[in-house]
Amino acid sequence: IRLTTISSSYEQTLEKVREATLLIDLPAPCHEGLTLRFYEALCYQKKLITNNAAVKGYDFYHRDNIFIYGEDDLKELPDFLGRPYRDQASALVYKYGFENWVRFALDLPPYTKIESPELPSADHSMDNLDTPANLPAGMMINLQG
Repeated sequence: IRLTTISSSYEQTLEKVREATLLIDLPAPCHEGLTLRFYEALCYQKKLITNNAAVKGYDFYHRDNIFIYGEDDLKELPDFLGRPYRDQASALVYKYGFENWVRFALDLPPYTKIESPELPSADHSMDNLDTPANLPAGMMINLQG
């Protein structure tokens, strides 16, 4: 695992996402909804570890692809990492892609409607962990071995 505090452009970030085997999403306690890490994971077919349990309400959620820290059993993490990524239907990937999102947001048909599930009250399982205050919301990891 390599954590860096070096700033990079979003293009550089996407290159790191493409090279990663696993993405980590740790949104700030005040954040509700999904971060870009979810969309990147879906688009680039990457597994994701997050503490955001709201993802379970979305149609792209699958336990083979997304591990929810604080809700899923940590003993299951090695099994999660060992399972292959479960491919998503191309229509689902398109639905959450940038083009469809912009068309939907600006009401420029044709587009596929994106509905957010009702969000549970915020339960940020990692709030009490002893972590640096400047921990980035998302990380990319390459697992080797």
